[in-house]
Amino acid sequence: MDVNWFNVAVPIATFVLGFFTSRFTMSKAERKNYEQTLYQNANELIEKQRTAYDDFTQALARYVQENDPNMDNFVDIATTGDRYFLHLKMIAEATLANRVDSIVRDQTIIPTLKDAIEKSLPKYYETLQEISRKKGFKYDGVLERNNYESIYSAVEKYA
Repeated sequence: MDVNWFNVAVPIATFVLGFFTSRFTMSKAERKNYEQTLYQNANELIEKQRTAYDDFTQALARYVQENDPNMDNFVDIATTGDRYFLHLKMIAEATLANRVDSIVRDQTIIPTLKDAIEKSLPKYYETLQEISRKKGFKYDGVLERNNYESIYSAVEKYA
């Protein structure tokens, strides 16, 4: 029995190549759905961040309007600030994991994260230290990169 290996190998190779090609490529419709998912992910993360940002800035505004800042101001700023910066970390982590649209990442997310590193985070810690100093209680909080590593990493990677 004489087997022609070429006639056997070609269909097997074609099957294997077709199988793997279909697994590692997307159709146009699949690509559009994937892009839409990335865009929706970015929008959801940004909307949650905006809500947290609004709460944080309102807490800061109450502090500024207060003639005699008190412990409530401190707690209000600390909790809303923690929530806001947590949302920024989640956005940075999603960005690093490529789970957001690249245009939204470059035009909206990265500038926001960069602003947080350069302005918001340092001012946040300064404000909490200022309130504690005025009120005479101990607060040892300092801005440390390792607490916000994902934000720094995302900015360094994409800015």
